[in-house]
Parts: sequence; C-alpha cells; structure tokens
Amino acid sequence: MATYGDENTYKILPGYDFDYSKLIGKTFGVILTAMSSRSHTEFDFSQRAWNAAGTATGASLARPFLGTLTLQGSQRLRSRSLYGVRADWRVTPHSVLTFGARTSSSITARTGRNSMTFSVGANGTPTPATGTGMSFGPDFTSGATGRGAVDLGGTSQYGDNKSDGLDLHY
Repeated sequence: MATYGDENTYKILPGYDFDYSKLIGKTFGVILTAMSSRSHTEFDFSQRAWNAAGTATGASLARPFLGTLTLQGSQRLRSRSLYGVRADWRVTPHSVLTFGARTSSSITARTGRNSMTFSVGANGTPTPATGTGMSFGPDFTSGATGRGAVDLGGTSQYGDNKSDGLDLHY
C-alpha cells in the first residue's frame, strides 16, 4: 500500500467480467454485460542530456559533457466500469432487430509525477572567480562553482469520464 494524495492505494486490485445470455422463446434473446477493472502502474526513469558546447567548457561533438540528469517517478491508478444490455428479436427467418444500451461510468485516471533535474550549467568559468572551474571526462562531470542548478517539479492529473450509448440495428 502506498499513499497517493490523501488516500491509500492498493496494488492488488481485483476486477470482474460478467456476461449473461437468456433466450426467451424461439425469436427473442437478451444479453447482459458488466465489467470492472482497476490497475496500478508505477513508472520510474532517468534521462541524460549531453552538451557539446558551452562557454569555457572545452566541450565538442567528439568530447561532450553530461549537462543534465533528470530523475522522474510517477504512478497511475485507473478504474473502469462498463454495463450494457442488448435485446435481439428475429423478425423473420433472415432478419434481426437489435436494441442495445450501455453506460461507461467512473472511468478515472489519476497520475502523480515528481521530477528532479540536476544541471551543471553551460559555463565552465566559476562564480565567484575563486571557485573551481568545470571539469569532465568519459565517466564524470563536475560543474563550475555557482553554475549548477537543481529543478524540482511535480504534476498531478485527474480525469473522470462518463459515456452512455444507445443503438438500434435491423
């Protein structure tokens, strides 16, 4: 169990799928359908951006430095429900009249995302001048004093969609 907002979310989320067919006489039948599912997904990733230029960095296309590293974590909780009914009437031996109705309710998606981006900057000269200048190699990057930054970000998304439908076929 983990916290999403102010509520707890469970990772094992049972659902169901139900279909029932009933033939009433030789020419009429009814079908009932119901479905519900919930899923939880976690998605974590990192992204690197290499820089081949910058003031007093010594970088080139042949020798770029790691400019930014972004770490991002997100989770998504999704719930879906569908209910439907269909009636078929065989009007003649070669024709069927079908009426159907369905509703999709509580289709919700919640996404929470947090990100942290570390940047060494694109200027190799330290500020203040008594600081340490930028240095880098194939397996490390050390930004100049006073030139780096850390950006923290977060987003949240909530969607609640409902739809209803009717159909008539002959």
